[in-house]
Amino acid sequence: MVFRARRGRDHYLTWKVRLFAIGATLGLAGMFLEIRELIWAAIVVLVVGFLLRFFQVSGSGSAADARAEDDGGRSEDRSVRPGGNEVASEDEPSRPDHPGSS
Repeated sequence: MVFRARRGRDHYLTWKVRLFAIGATLGLAGMFLEIRELIWAAIVVLVVGFLLRFFQVSGSGSAADARAEDDGGRSEDRSVRPGGNEVASEDEPSRPDHPGSS
């Protein structure tokens, strides 16, 4: 598949959008005014925005921590069968995956 699965919240998304807007504006202005330095400045800004995708927020933890944060900590109480079905923990009563199935 061409697209990657979402890894969670992107903490730099706002900055990526801002840098793209600034870089695009600088690039268009540089082309319109035929100022080579402005075009190079736009390329630098766009590359910085692109490089932000490879940085992670320090202290973000593992994927399991992110899942636990998303669902209020309930994911730590579950395990997954090889087929992808969740198995209830010993503390939690068993329940069917779909209503009406037993």
